[in-house]
Amino acid sequence: MSMFCLYVKASKFNRGTPLMTIMRMGPEWSGRRLRLIDAEHLELGEPELVGWSDFYGGSACNVHVARASDGQRVGWLVWGGNLGLRSLPLDVEDVTELRERVWDARPLLWLGDKRYLPGHVIAALEDMQDAPRPTEGGGGWG
Repeated sequence: MSMFCLYVKASKFNRGTPLMTIMRMGPEWSGRRLRLIDAEHLELGEPELVGWSDFYGGSACNVHVARASDGQRVGWLVWGGNLGLRSLPLDVEDVTELRERVWDARPLLWLGDKRYLPGHVIAALEDMQDAPRPTEGGGGWG
């Protein structure tokens, strides 16, 4: 387990978050896009998420997933860049148009159940959980 701080700036597309202290309760998956299962149950406009950053006036960045707690809830935390997450239709390849057009934007997403995550993400998180850890004293992996 490890702690990290998370902050999402408020923008015209989402309300942002205050500075949050998050307890990561397992490994973290990261990728260019995340396609959620049954996204309509989460009231998302579209099923695919990208992280969003204010870099270069607004650009896509990685989306991250980890089992986590903020002290009030425990679940699967999905987060992106310092401007949060953006959802997009499956047929959108060029995310630069997201600078002006937004289907849905969220600062972050808490999932109470991993069934919303695609199988390859769940498998990757489970594989990372079972991976060897570095030995104490910086002696490498083993």
